[in-house]
Amino acid sequence: MENATDLAASQGPKPADMSAATRSPSHSGSDTSDIDLNEEEEEGWEDAEPQEEQDQIVSLFDDKVFTDVPSMLAHCKEKYGFDFLEIRNKFSLDFYGTIKLVNYIRTAVQNGQTTLPDVAKADFEDDKFMMPVLQDDALLFNLDDLPPASKQGDEPIADERNLLVRVAELEEELRKTQFQFEDYRSVVKKTLTDRWNDNSTDQSTAAPGPSAEKRDDDSHYFTSYSYNDIHETMLKDTVRTDAYRDFIYQHKHLFKGKVVLDVGCGTGILSLFCAKAGASRVIAVDNSDIIDKARENIFNNGFADTITCLRGKVEEVTLPVDKVDIIVSEWMGYCLLYEAMLDSVIWARDKYLKPDGLMVPSHMNMWVAPVSDAEYVADHFSFWRDVYGFDMKAMMAGIREDAQVLHMPGSTICGDAYPFLQLSLHTTTGKDLVFTRPWKTTFTNDIDRLDGFDIWFDTFFMPTGGDAVPLDARAEDWTKQEQKGIAFTTGPFGKETHWRQGVMFIDHEGEKSSRSFAKGDTLEGSLEYAVPDDNSRALDVKFSWASGPDKETTAQTWKMRAGLSNAIAEKLLFPLNPQNTTKMAPDRGRTIEPAYQTISTSDNPVIDDELDDRGMQNRRSEELDFLAQHGHEPQNFTLRGILVGLGVGLVICFSNMYFGLQTGWISSMSMPSSLIGFAFFKTLSKHLDIPFTPVENVLVQTVAGSMGTMPLGCGFVGVMPALNYLLKPEEGGPLFLSLWKLILWSLGLCFFGVVFAVPLRRQVNH
Repeated sequence: MENATDLAASQGPKPADMSAATRSPSHSGSDTSDIDLNEEEEEGWEDAEPQEEQDQIVSLFDDKVFTDVPSMLAHCKEKYGFDFLEIRNKFSLDFYGTIKLVNYIRTAVQNGQTTLPDVAKADFEDDKFMMPVLQDDALLFNLDDLPPASKQGDEPIADERNLLVRVAELEEELRKTQFQFEDYRSVVKKTLTDRWNDNSTDQSTAAPGPSAEKRDDDSHYFTSYSYNDIHETMLKDTVRTDAYRDFIYQHKHLFKGKVVLDVGCGTGILSLFCAKAGASRVIAVDNSDIIDKARENIFNNGFADTITCLRGKVEEVTLPVDKVDIIVSEWMGYCLLYEAMLDSVIWARDKYLKPDGLMVPSHMNMWVAPVSDAEYVADHFSFWRDVYGFDMKAMMAGIREDAQVLHMPGSTICGDAYPFLQLSLHTTTGKDLVFTRPWKTTFTNDIDRLDGFDIWFDTFFMPTGGDAVPLDARAEDWTKQEQKGIAFTTGPFGKETHWRQGVMFIDHEGEKSSRSFAKGDTLEGSLEYAVPDDNSRALDVKFSWASGPDKETTAQTWKMRAGLSNAIAEKLLFPLNPQNTTKMAPDRGRTIEPAYQTISTSDNPVIDDELDDRGMQNRRSEELDFLAQHGHEPQNFTLRGILVGLGVGLVICFSNMYFGLQTGWISSMSMPSSLIGFAFFKTLSKHLDIPFTPVENVLVQTVAGSMGTMPLGCGFVGVMPALNYLLKPEEGGPLFLSLWKLILWSLGLCFFGVVFAVPLRRQVNH
C-alpha cells in the first residue's frame, strides 16, 4: 500500500500549492496550526506568507481545494451527486464513524472509483479506516464544523419545552464531539511528531562523522510483553489479580467519576476494573504490541467511550489530560524491583497525579529470611558431582552467581523473617530504589548449614494517600486483623504467586561460611540493591553477614537478569523444544506449573534413549522435591483414622443387616449407608483442632469400605436372613435377633474387615 505522502500527492495539490495542508517541516507557512507543534521546533521555519493561512480542505472526489467544509460538501453534492451529510445521518454516525467514512471515500477514489452511488455501513466499519489517507487531512481537523447529525425519524419540535430539550441534547452531542476530536487530534499529533522525529534521526545518522551507539535496554523488555503467554500467567495468578479487583470493587466510591491512569496496562484488565467501578475516564498506556489487543478487549466489553489506549512509554506519550486522580499499575518484578518499571510509575506520579491523588497499590514491605534446604542443594547443585557416574563439577562454575526464582516451602525457612525496607508509593523517589539496608535474624531451629537467603515482598492497597502501614505488617495477617484496605504476600507462608521469591544460594565452595547453627543463634548483616552498568533493567543483590564469636564477615553478590531459570541444572542438561517453550517476560520466569519436552531426534535413537532416561530422572527429581516439601505433614496411620473408619463401616454393616432381616435379600445399601456415615463424619470433623490429612482420609475410606463391602462379598450379611427364613421350628427356627445381638454381629463383621483392611492399606502405601 502506498504511504500517506504518496496518496496525498496523487489525490491532492502539491506542497507548493498547499503548504498549510501538508504541514511538512520544510513547507510550513503557519505560526499556529491545528496540531500544536512545539514552539522550539517551529523556530527557524520560513513563512511562505506573512499573514495567517486558512485551512485548505481537499475535495472528496477531485483535487479542488476549499477554505471550509460546507463549501466542499456542496461541491461534491452538486458535481458528483454525493450527499455526505445524508449518508452520515442515514447511518447515525458518531465522530469516529464520520472519520471512517471520510477515509473510506478517499481510499475508494484513489482506487479509481469516481462515484459512490451505494454506500453500506459495513463498507467502512473496519478500524483500518481510522488511519488518515491524506497526510494532515484538513477535513478531519474540521469535522466539528459540520452540523449535528440528525436521527432518522426525528419529529419536528412542537413547542418551547421540546425546543429546550433538543437544545440540551445538541449541546451534549457537541461536547462529546469536541471531546472525541481532542483525543483524535492528540493521536494524530503524536503520530506525525514521531514520523518527523524518525526522519530527523535517519538524516542525522546518515551524516558523516563518528556517532555514539546508544545501548538499548528496552526493546527486548517491551517485546517480551507482546505475547499471550505472560499475560495468561499473570491473569491466572489469582492472588495478584483478585487483590486488584477486590480493592477497586470494594472502593467504588473512590473511583466513581474519577480520571485514572493505568501505567503498563497489558491486556487492559485493570483499566476494565476501574471503568466498571465507575471511573469517568481511564487512560491505558503500554509500549508493547499488546496494546492493540487491549484496545480490542476494551471495545468488545463496551468501554471504548471510557478507556483511551495510548501506545508508548509513559514518559513519552502525550496524555489528553493535565492531571489524573488515580494511578493504578502492576509494576512489581522479581524481588520487587527487577525490571525497573517503578521508575516509570514514579515519573508518572510526579507529572500527572493530583496532590490529593491515590496510588494503587500504595505500600510495599520487603522481607528477608535465612534458608536451609539440603534436598534442593543436592538435587540442583551437588547433582553435578556424579552424573551417570561421571564427574561434571566443571558445570558448577558460577552456578550460584544467579538469583533463583522459586517458591520455597515454609519448612525451609530456618529463622525469623526481617522487614528490611518499606516503599510508600506516594512519597518514594528514584533514589530510594538503590540502597543498602541492615538486617538480622534469629534461627528458629537447628540446621547443619545455612544454604541461602529468601527475599519476598508484601503489597498493600490503602484507600487514602495518608494511610500508614507498619514496617513489620504482614500481608497474610492483614485481612485476618480486619485492617482497612487489601493486601497480599508473595512469601513462603502464603499461596504461591507468579513472582514466587528471589532465592540467593550461598557459594560454600572453598569458604569457611559453611557452618551449623543452633536454635536461638543470631545472624546479622547488610543487604544492598544496585543496578548493573550493563543493563538498567537488571538487578544486583549483595548480602554481607557475620556470625560466631569472631564475627567474621562473609559477602556475596547475586545477579538477577533476563533469562532467569528456576533450576539451572535442569536448563543446562535437558534441551527444550523451542516450539513448546513459553515466551516469557524477563521478570516472570516460567509458569507456575512448568512442563518439559525433550527434543526428538529420530535419526539418532541412541540420543533419544539417553534423553528419555534423563527425562525420567528429571521427573523423579521433581517427585522427590514434592515429597520433600510435604514430608513434614503428618501422614502415619492414626488411631483416630481407624476409629472413624470403624464407625462408618458400622453404619454400613448395620443398615445392610437390618435390610437383610426385613427382606431376606442380600443388601444393596452399601452406597447410601456410606454416604450417611461420611456425612456424620464430615459434620463432626469441623470441630477438630487438627484437620484430617489426605492420608488419614484415605485410611478412613479404606477401613470403612473394607468393613462394609468385604463381609457382603463373602456372604456373611445373608447368613442371618437365610437362617431366619430356612430354619424349621424343630430346628430352632424361626430365628429372632434382638437389637443388641444385631449390633454385636455388625461389630464382629467390622473387625473382620479391619483384619484385611489395615495390612492391605500399609502394603499399598509402601
